[in-house]
Parts: sequence; C-alpha cells; structure tokens
Amino acid sequence: MATERWNIAPRTQRLDSIARLGPFRYFASCYVCRAGESANYWRALENDFQVIADRRTTADVSWGVTSLRKHGLVVRGVAMSGRSLSDGLVEFWRAAKWILCGRAAALPRKVH
Repeated sequence: MATERWNIAPRTQRLDSIARLGPFRYFASCYVCRAGESANYWRALENDFQVIADRRTTADVSWGVTSLRKHGLVVRGVAMSGRSLSDGLVEFWRAAKWILCGRAAALPRKVH
C-alpha cells in the first residue's frame, strides 16, 4: 500500500536545515490501512485524524495526516523528544483501532 524511503546523510547535509528536520531530532510514521474503503471514507478519516494532530501539535512536536492514494492514510510526526511522539502514536492507534475495528486498543505491557 505504501513505500517509505528516507535518506539521512548528516555528513553531507545538515539535519537542522529547515528543509529537513529543523529543530526536531525524532520522527515517526503510523499507517492506518484497510483495503476496500472508498476515497471519500479515507478523506473523512483524514479530517478526523487531523483534529487529533492539531490538538497534539505544540512548539515541541508537530503532527500531520494525509490520505494514501488508496486504502489508507499516514500520520507523521516530528518532535524534540521521543516521548512526545510515543504518546501521540498511542492516541492515533487507539482512534484507528476504534474506528476500523469497533473495539478499544489493548496497549502492550511495555511501550518503548
């Protein structure tokens, strides 16, 4: 459904460039996918998830959501601390589990 490619070359390109990570040192992606749903379904879900992204975005962490070409969406975040991303990813996962599966997400005993 998606291929994600990163090329980070700190020896040749400054990571703190505004075109790259800027002041952020951590990044994360979360894919929410299910085959068979219409493009309208994913656009509506994108809007719902963007509300969460906007609420979780602060000076230290920034979130964004976009639909894939088919069958899903991707949530991305950049942050100054890894903990900020972990908490946000859990919230997106819980929302996705409830919306797509109709049940609450059971967190693993250890979340790193």
